[in-house]
Amino acid sequence: MVGTLRQEILQSQQTRSDLLKWKLGLVGAIGTVGLGLAGSRVSTHADLVLCAVPLVCVYVDFLCRHLSLRILVIGRFFHTATVPEATTAEQATTAEQAEWRALSDYEKHAEEARNMAAPKGSWLKRRFGGGSAFALEDWAVSWSTIVLSAALLTYGALVLAESSPDRGPVGWAFIAS
Repeated sequence: MVGTLRQEILQSQQTRSDLLKWKLGLVGAIGTVGLGLAGSRVSTHADLVLCAVPLVCVYVDFLCRHLSLRILVIGRFFHTATVPEATTAEQATTAEQAEWRALSDYEKHAEEARNMAAPKGSWLKRRFGGGSAFALEDWAVSWSTIVLSAALLTYGALVLAESSPDRGPVGWAFIAS
């Protein structure tokens, strides 16, 4: 059982890492098409494809959050579960007990790292909302989406400011996305 749960954590971490790579690749591909950097012909409203960027980012962010929750749930199980006793042949072997204890001890340590307090008034507290040793990756996932969405909002406002009458709906599409 311990090995299966460890494999689940490792697989979830690998999948999360792959999703973050996909996020970067998808945003880059959409941006390249939308800005006409791939050598594509410029059509009238080719930039509208950029409206998909926030949707793609949010979708990948949700999938990453789900995988993080899965990892945390398994970790919490290791943190709170009791080590099985090896009293019968069906129960855990001594090696499995040792592995179970090691995982439980690690999860207790990881919980402390997640809940550690940043020094009062430190830049870590102001920038990331705390001192968790695991906060930076979550911060990067969320803020990359926020920054890209803000850039598209700004672009939409600039498009609305243009005098061309057919650009009004395009600008609103960017603001809505």
